[in-house]
Amino acid sequence: MLGWELEELAGPRMDLVHPDDVGQLRSAIRSLFATGGSSTFIWRARHRLGHYVWIEAQARLVPSLQTGAAAEIIYSGRDVTHRVEAERALADNQRRLHAITDNLPAFVLHVDLDEIYTYANEPTTGSGHRPRGHHRQDHPGSRGTAHLCRNQAKIDAALRGETVSFEIERTFRGEVRHYQSTYVPEFDADGKVLGLFVMSSTSRSSSAPSAS
Repeated sequence: MLGWELEELAGPRMDLVHPDDVGQLRSAIRSLFATGGSSTFIWRARHRLGHYVWIEAQARLVPSLQTGAAAEIIYSGRDVTHRVEAERALADNQRRLHAITDNLPAFVLHVDLDEIYTYANEPTTGSGHRPRGHHRQDHPGSRGTAHLCRNQAKIDAALRGETVSFEIERTFRGEVRHYQSTYVPEFDADGKVLGLFVMSSTSRSSSAPSAS
């Protein structure tokens, strides 16, 4: 897995651990010696050819085979480089998507199948709304039975897999605003609906009163 001969790994080889992981690995080893039991370590080990391999090891503190000697750590490790790289690529993509949605001149939200808000971008939270974790009908931004009934039909359509676009006027902080909204269903790899994305842009109505 690492390209070294058995004899080259017979002794401690902390020099093969990536410099950024040495402190964390030493701390994990000390903790295991202190508390016993088992633990999982993840670190990068240098391959004989010079590149690093991500190792995940299941480690356990066991009594020494030599009478009177200190306990020892026995572990089995596997190469998880592809998994770690995939997780990091996913995290990078999520950071990019957040950067994009947080800088759009629109409200972007996600609603799951239970109609719970699971995401709201910066323009949404910056406007004073904190919908995440709330049911759509319980959120302060959803006021009025008539409004809920009109929107429920659109929500239901989106959760059936339809993309729905509509326009509406609402009063926000004393101003009449014109909203153009789109509900986009979220699908999994098998085409099953997981929830929906809400995208809404706003402008002041021409009949709106002045801010003063």
